[in-house]
Amino acid sequence: MHFGIFMAATLFACRSNKVFDDGLVDDGVETNDTDSPDDSGTTDTDSSDSGSSETDEAVDSDGDGVSDDEEEQNGTDPNNSDSDGDGLSDGQESDAGTDPTDPDSDGDGLSDGEESTSGSDPTDPDSDDDGLSDGEESSSGSDPTNPDSDGDGLSDGQESDAGTDPTDPDSDGDGLSDGEESSSGSDPTDPDSD
Repeated sequence: MHFGIFMAATLFACRSNKVFDDGLVDDGVETNDTDSPDDSGTTDTDSSDSGSSETDEAVDSDGDGVSDDEEEQNGTDPNNSDSDGDGLSDGQESDAGTDPTDPDSDGDGLSDGEESTSGSDPTDPDSDDDGLSDGEESSSGSDPTNPDSDGDGLSDGQESDAGTDPTDPDSDGDGLSDGEESSSGSDPTDPDSD
């Protein structure tokens, strides 16, 4: 009677192309390769493994593109894809060269996520090199990616120093641009100076 059950199970296994083993190799993955040095009677398709069914892929619990092991080394949270809450995942920050534990990697007053959205550089506090930080420009309404936001011939930093408006090409409303007034020696903050 036991022989009949064994034969039925063997016949079923052969028809489904599966070979029963000792559990070290996933069913359906086995082959008849028993001659590799790492195999000990079980059969599998990879002669380099030792019969274990573990995968070699790193675990990424939060799906941010950084393995849990790397996150532990970096001081980030393996269960939170955006450890510093700046709008960029830890993986995006790794790719961009920003600090995934600091929401404002360059210290300019804008989060790394805000800078990525606006097109400014989250690793450079003054992306357009006009003398004003990206955060100062953002709060004043000027463009942190354009050194002369209003196109009047003065950089946003020069306008800040002169007391003119970096978003208005004619701060005093006298019909001459701030750049024209500055280059002619007139005062771009006084409409009667020209």
